[in-house]
Amino acid sequence: MAEQNRPMDPQEILKHPEQLRALMNAPEVRQLAQLLNRQSGGTLQSAAEHAKQGDHTALQKMIEALSATQEGAKLISQIQNKLNR
Repeated sequence: MAEQNRPMDPQEILKHPEQLRALMNAPEVRQLAQLLNRQSGGTLQSAAEHAKQGDHTALQKMIEALSATQEGAKLISQIQNKLNR
């Protein structure tokens, strides 16, 4: 699907609903959501709602900040590996 170590385009992910469902149930995704919510001071839901409406700015900033942490970078890497299978 995607090249190794290169994030999959979100539009590409949507073309594979079975993979998306499996990914959403992955423990790494739940951990990442918990970290994002904790780091954002509870504003993750609002950022997700904005992203659904096309404004990805807040969510992208949260993910960038989280990826700068050791735990966040590890989780993101694990999720990307699952997507690239």
